[in-house]
Amino acid sequence: MVSERRRSVLWALVAIAALVIAVVVALAFRRRPAGDAGEASELVMSWAGRDLEASESQDVAPDEDFRVNLYQDEGFVSVSRAEIDLDRDGERDERWTFHIDGRISRRVATSDDEHFDRAEVWRDGRWEPPGEDEAELDPELDALIDDVLDGLPPPPE
Repeated sequence: MVSERRRSVLWALVAIAALVIAVVVALAFRRRPAGDAGEASELVMSWAGRDLEASESQDVAPDEDFRVNLYQDEGFVSVSRAEIDLDRDGERDERWTFHIDGRISRRVATSDDEHFDRAEVWRDGRWEPPGEDEAELDPELDALIDDVLDGLPPPPE
């Protein structure tokens, strides 16, 4: 028969093991902290007007808490689009467009769900809502267009 003292020690060991397992599971499934939106924006802005020398570059800052993907579409001599995932959860939080005429616009998913519900234009050193002459920045229309384009096969090479 097991003595009362041994029984207490065994229960203590079981409790410690359960605690260790809980900590390991929590660490394995924890979400990364969201990256600094300002740092991500600065990184993307640093690519404005620069030749990517490729059609895309995935995760240009792998050591950061955020993920930035850059794209240079056909006909562009510099970066044309960027995507930011602030917490590396696989859901894009911002989609930027570098327009041929020099404008920079972005669409923001404020709920971290890839539903881009806010459109902004970089003007005078800050983000502002688009003006009436920039109606093509309607986030719902842009999201619909993106969904259609994402479903198309890639162009032949």
